[in-house]
Amino acid sequence: MRHTLISGARVLFALLICALVLAVPEAAAAGTMPAGDLAVGHLPEIVGTIAAAAAMLSLGTVVESITETTTPDDHKVRHVDQKLTLKAPQVNPLNTILRRFRRTKRARAEKVEYETDEVIPRKVIVSGAVAAGAQGAARTFSSAQAGYLRVDDELLLSGNATASAGTLLVTAVDAGAGTVTVVRIDGNSANQGQWGTVPALEAGEVVVRIGNNKKEFFSFSSSRTTMPTNDFNYIEEVDASLDISDRRAGTANYTRDDWARSRDRQVYDFLSNREFKLIYAPREKKVIGGENRTFCGGLDFYNTPKDLTYSAGTFSENDLIEWHRIIFSDNAGSDVRYAFHDPVFGTDLAKLSLDKVRHQRMVSKTLGFGIVETQVEGNGRIRWIGSRMFQEAGYTRTCRVIDLENVEFVPFRSMSTTSRNLRQSE
Repeated sequence: MRHTLISGARVLFALLICALVLAVPEAAAAGTMPAGDLAVGHLPEIVGTIAAAAAMLSLGTVVESITETTTPDDHKVRHVDQKLTLKAPQVNPLNTILRRFRRTKRARAEKVEYETDEVIPRKVIVSGAVAAGAQGAARTFSSAQAGYLRVDDELLLSGNATASAGTLLVTAVDAGAGTVTVVRIDGNSANQGQWGTVPALEAGEVVVRIGNNKKEFFSFSSSRTTMPTNDFNYIEEVDASLDISDRRAGTANYTRDDWARSRDRQVYDFLSNREFKLIYAPREKKVIGGENRTFCGGLDFYNTPKDLTYSAGTFSENDLIEWHRIIFSDNAGSDVRYAFHDPVFGTDLAKLSLDKVRHQRMVSKTLGFGIVETQVEGNGRIRWIGSRMFQEAGYTRTCRVIDLENVEFVPFRSMSTTSRNLRQSE
C-alpha cells in the first residue's frame, strides 16, 4: 500500500477532529461544564492533539519522500543501457557497437527495481581437486568464495584443462560449508533429459560467474532472470535485484546519491553478464524433472571461435601483419572487422609505433559512445577495441575477431529504471 504512514496519520487526525466536534455539544448539554468554559478548559488537550497529529503528518511526509513501497505511477522510464554506456563503454563494447550501428532491434521498456550494494565478485577459486563426474551427474567442489554464488548461476570454465570455455550450472550452494554443487551445460539439445559430464577441476582453478538461468514458466521474481525467445536466442534480463542483498546487510532506504551508485553497480553486473553471454553462452534446451530451461546461444556456439593469442614478450609487427592476412583471406566477409582484446593485448598493441608498422596504417580514434579504438589497415581494416570482459574471465593476451555482417541479436525486453523507485522492506 502506498504512503501507509501518511495515510494513517490523516485518518487519525480526522477522527480526532470529529471526536472534538461531537464532544463539545454533548458536554454543554449535560451541564458538566459551561459552554463558554468548555473550549478554554480543554485547550491544552486540543492543542496537544493537533500538535501530535501534525507531527505524524510531518513524519509521514519525510518517510514518503525517501521510500516507496511500489513503483510510482508517474515514474520516468529510461534506458540504463545507454546511461551506463556513456559512463563506461569499455564494460560492454560489443553490445554498445551493435546498438551504435543499429544491429539490434528496439525492445519495449520495463520497470526495474533496485535495492542492493556493491558489485558481486565474479571469480570463484576451487579449493581442492575434483574428479570428473559421470554423464548427467552433479559434482560438488569447495571454495572460499562459495557465498558469492547462488542457485541457477552459470559458471564459465575459462582455464579448464579439458573443457576450456565450458559452462556449469549451480544447483546448490552451502555458503557455511563453502561448497558448490554444479551440473554441466554441454550444448547438446538432442539429449534434453540429461545434463553433460562435469570435467575434472584442479585445485586453484578459477571459475567465473557469467550470468543466471532460471526455470521457465517461473513467476516474476525480484532477482536476476532470463527470458527465452526466438529459437533460444534470448538476452539475460533483470526484473529486480532485491535478492542479491540477502547475502549482505543491505539498507532498506537510500538517499538519491546512494541509490544512484547502487543502481550503477547493479547495471554494471547486468551489462557484464550480457557481454559474457553474447560470446560464451551455450545454446541448449533441457527438460529435467518436468522443468524447462532454455539457454541462449553465444557467438562461440554458432561460429568457430576466432581467438588470436600469443605468449608474453613475443608480439611483434610481423604478428600483426600476419593476422591481418589470415583474417581477410579465404572468406567473403566485410572489409571491416572488429577485434576485441584484453587490456594487456591493448598495451602491447600500443607499443607498435608507426615506424615499425611500415606496411599498414595505425590510427587511434574514438568510436561512437566513447569507445577508444585503434584502426589498422592492410588487406582490410581492423578496429582493435579493448574489453574488460576478457580480464574478468581470466583471459590474457587474447583477442576475438568478429564480423558484424554476421551478427545480430534480438533483446526480448530492454532494461530500464525509474527516477524514483526505492523499495521499502517489510
